[in-house]
Amino acid sequence: RCQSKASKIRKTWDRSARLSTVAILLALVPLSFLSLYLPLEAALEKEVLKNHHLISEAKALVIQHRIQRTREGAESLSCRSMIRNKTYDFLAGKLNWEELQSYTEPKYLDGVRALDGIVYAGRWVSGRPLVETQNPAVDAYFDTHEHSKLFLCNKEIQSFISDSYRQVGIYSPIISGAQLLGYDLLVADLDYLIQQLHTTDMRIEIQHGQARNQAWQDGDYILTSHAIPSLNGIIFVTKTESSKLFAGIRKISTQSLIIFIVGLLLAIGLIYAILAVNAARSFRRLQRETEKAEAANEAKSRYLSHMNHEIRTPLNGLSGFTQLLENTS
Repeated sequence: RCQSKASKIRKTWDRSARLSTVAILLALVPLSFLSLYLPLEAALEKEVLKNHHLISEAKALVIQHRIQRTREGAESLSCRSMIRNKTYDFLAGKLNWEELQSYTEPKYLDGVRALDGIVYAGRWVSGRPLVETQNPAVDAYFDTHEHSKLFLCNKEIQSFISDSYRQVGIYSPIISGAQLLGYDLLVADLDYLIQQLHTTDMRIEIQHGQARNQAWQDGDYILTSHAIPSLNGIIFVTKTESSKLFAGIRKISTQSLIIFIVGLLLAIGLIYAILAVNAARSFRRLQRETEKAEAANEAKSRYLSHMNHEIRTPLNGLSGFTQLLENTS
C-alpha cells in the first residue's frame, strides 16, 4: 500500500514538473520577445539610422566641396590682375575688342583648364562674351544671354543650379575698385560626381526643399536630406530601401532571439534534470523508509500472532478445567 502511494506521489510530481516547465517556457518566450528582442531591434535601428544619416551627410559634403572649389576657381579667374587691367583699359577706350580678346583668351583658357569638372567657362564684358568654351553637354538652362541681363549690375558671387539638378553655375563679378568690369560664368558638371556617390542601396537626388536634421521613413524608403549652403533652397537627398537598410538588423536580432531561446531551453532542461535527479533520490529514500516500515509492521504482526497463540493455549486448558468442575457434582 505504501509503495503504491509513493508511486502515485512520483507520478503526480512528474506531471506537475512537466506542466510547470511548459508554463515557464510559454511565459518566458513572449516575455523575452517583448523585453529583449524588441528593445534590441529598436536600439539597433536607431543606431543604423544615425550612421546612415552621417554617411549621407558625408556624401552631401562631397557635392558642397565640388561647388566650393568651382566658386574658388571662378573667383581666382576673376581676380587675375593682368587680364582685369586689360579689361579696364578696354572700357577706358585704350584697347579695342579684338586686342582685348587676343590678349585674354589664351590666359583665360589656361586658367579654366586647371579646374576640374568645368563644362562651360565664359568671360562677359559689356554684355557680350569675350572668351567662352564650347560644349554641347551644357544644360540649356544656362542661356548666357539671359543670365547676362540678370548679372549685369551684380557685384556678389552667386551659385545657381540647372533645372535638371545636374549642373551648377557660378557667377563671379570682375571688379576694379568700385567698378564692375564684367563677369565670369563657370558651369560645373555634378552628374558624374553624383553617379560616383550612388550605391546599389542608396540613390541620390538634388532638389528644391527644406533639409531635415534626421533620417525619416517614407513608405518603403528611408530618406535623408541636407542643405547645400551655397545653393539657397537646394537640398541633397538620399533614398534607401528600408528592407535593405535593416536587413542586417533583422538577421542579428533573429539570431540573438534564437540563441536566447535555445539557451533558455537548455537551462530549463538542466534545471528539470537536476530536479528529477533530486526527486528520484527522495523517492528512493522514501521507498527504503517505506520498506522498513512495512518490515516492522510485518514483524509486529508475527509477534502479535505468536503471542496470541502462546496466550490462548494455557487459557484453553483453564477453560476446559473450569467447564469440567462446573459439570462435576
